[in-house]
Amino acid sequence: MKVKIIPPNINSSKDTFLVNKDNCIEYSLAALKNVGRKFVQDLCKERDKGEFKSMMDLASRVDLRKGGKRALESMAKAGVFDDFCSRNEAISMILKVLEASDQIHSSKETGAVDMFGDVNQVDISGY
Repeated sequence: MKVKIIPPNINSSKDTFLVNKDNCIEYSLAALKNVGRKFVQDLCKERDKGEFKSMMDLASRVDLRKGGKRALESMAKAGVFDDFCSRNEAISMILKVLEASDQIHSSKETGAVDMFGDVNQVDISGY
């Protein structure tokens, strides 16, 4: 049938399969193993404000605790983050990204201020 299927991408895929303007089917993020629909919907809502530039940009904008390690591993293995890093790099960064996201979003939830800076300041340089 010569139908082209586009792999999932953090900056374009949704929680459902879509037919894009080139009549290609774009793979759903929620169809990936261990990736929940609600997590993908939250991710897409944030992405509507602007594309993700890096794994740490994603961590600072989306509460990755809602997806968890297994979801991020599945996404990395599927090539979701290929726009800004290799699959191996993405997999190796998962624990640091989860930790950063946890720190950022825990601070936002509690309104706690770090004694060394602002609520939203986490060192994400180098990622």
